[in-house]
Amino acid sequence: MTLVHVAVERSSRTVMERTEKIESFLNKIKEIYGSTLSEKIIFDIRTKPYPSFRINTIKGESVKVLRELKDLGFEIESGGLPNSYYIKNFSENISLSRTEVFDNDEIYIQNFSSMIPALVLDPKPGENVLDLCAAPGSKTTHIATLSCSQAHITAVENNSNRFNALKRNVEAQGVAGVSFIRESGQRLFLSHPQYVNYFDKILCDVPCSNEGLIRDLDSQDFSFWNIKSARKLSVLQKKLISSAITMLKDGGTLVYSTCTYSVEENEQVIDWVLKKFPYMRVQKIELEGIPVFSGLASWRGKSLNHDVEMSVRILPDNIYEAFFIAKLVKMRV
Repeated sequence: MTLVHVAVERSSRTVMERTEKIESFLNKIKEIYGSTLSEKIIFDIRTKPYPSFRINTIKGESVKVLRELKDLGFEIESGGLPNSYYIKNFSENISLSRTEVFDNDEIYIQNFSSMIPALVLDPKPGENVLDLCAAPGSKTTHIATLSCSQAHITAVENNSNRFNALKRNVEAQGVAGVSFIRESGQRLFLSHPQYVNYFDKILCDVPCSNEGLIRDLDSQDFSFWNIKSARKLSVLQKKLISSAITMLKDGGTLVYSTCTYSVEENEQVIDWVLKKFPYMRVQKIELEGIPVFSGLASWRGKSLNHDVEMSVRILPDNIYEAFFIAKLVKMRV
């Protein structure tokens, strides 16, 4: 066989493998959401979402920031979340990252779905708040702005490069008083036993298979997708949320979130929590004007705890990316 024939055969095999991979991914969405809704989701993930941002109220004044962006030609629409907007006329020639308000850290570019976990957590002044998987700092800084910079925030990251990026990002946003800890979230309560039953609120936005970020099945992002990743990652996710529960005080609130579709990383993790920690209770999440789908009550013929239905799946569209969010309260007395 000539080298040309070998190259052609390899190329053909690669195309076939990629076609099978795409089919597996789309079938997964259909299995989760059903035929009608999945058609819309599959259509929407092929559409590039509008760029979105929130105003960093620590550094920027909303009226001033919006006026400056509009003067530059941006067509701005409110996304319905506090101090958050999206750009309708985006192009390569008009970019938020090339503006003075971005350079001055008066805005933070972030998808709307990624803003919701901190909003659900609802941090208040004076509360001890833990961001367990904090890098790159988008949710840490959001927690700070929502609490008017008066919550006592502890931000944790294990990877050295991500840890340094987290610190730089938080400091650039003008957030002061954050305690940074370079440590594995799985063992934080062991290395810092003072944190056992300590935090009023904990955000557990865990590492996941990132399926919700896939918007183009022909992109490099999709090439890394593996149908086996979800089961492997769920082991880590259970360890992280277990650690978080250990550090949550009685009566405290924990928000668990991912940016993925996989039931193994979402509803099944919450179902596992409710079995292992019977004093944890799922709270209903009310999100008006946001495309949501209730948490699944069963998966592949196996029933889950019915309270899992109170978790929510954010559906992807031209503004939102796919996300899963569950709110839990520690009711042990």
